Amino acid sequence: MLSAEERRRLDEIERLLQLDDPRFVARMRAEPRDRRRWVPLVFHGLLWLVALVVGAVVSWAAAALVAAFGTVVAVVVVAVRALRRRHRERRWG
Repeated sequence: MLSAEERRRLDEIERLLQLDDPRFVARMRAEPRDRRRWVPLVFHGLLWLVALVVGAVVSWAAAALVAAFGTVVAVVVVAVRALRRRHRERRWG
């Protein structure tokens, strides 16, 4: 536990930080976002399921096109997320 003096000093630091950088304080107090890390896995699995069905029904060349298109989309999504994260870290850094 913190002593009364330590608690008072901590409260003063919080108050000064709130005055200096309120956006940072708001971000630190916010609830953590629910990061749905399973969503890309589900979409990836569905992509390969669609590719297999297309391969069985149409042709394996068409399945390869579906898989290639899905891969390109995934690479673009990952790149955009990485750039956004980098931008966010620079802004808050």
